[in-house]
Amino acid sequence: MSAFWTKRRLGVCAGAMMTIVAVVVLWTPLHIQYHRWFVQESRSPHHEPPRRFRDYLSPQTIFWIVRGRPTAEQNIELGREHEEVLVRLGYFDRRSYHHTIENPSEFVSTVRAGPLNDRLCFFRFELDGSLEVFAQRDDFARIEQIIDSYGGRK
Repeated sequence: MSAFWTKRRLGVCAGAMMTIVAVVVLWTPLHIQYHRWFVQESRSPHHEPPRRFRDYLSPQTIFWIVRGRPTAEQNIELGREHEEVLVRLGYFDRRSYHHTIENPSEFVSTVRAGPLNDRLCFFRFELDGSLEVFAQRDDFARIEQIIDSYGGRK
């Protein structure tokens, strides 16, 4: 009987250790995915109130209600906060460039057409000729090559 309990205790300890290791290994990717989701959702901030009963059962509506039915402005601000968290975590970066890009939509299509480590990236073109890029850190080498080919500079 003693051998049974020793093996069982050893199994429980091994299971607990494996669970702890799994949580530690998966924590950062899950943490990043959590913030990425908020950023992605903030890019289409308008949510229409549900009209039919079936609309109340959609995941987007449930999440919108749980968050307190935020307005489009509140969604944008929340997304910006989650962008900052991703930058602080070192996963994403935000860089500014000066550009003379005549066709911004063609530029963005060119960037998105190629290989990216993370498809979640955003470009903010300002009237003063500045371009703000929010993207995964490892994607900036490729994005900067494309910016150079379109006549931009850091």
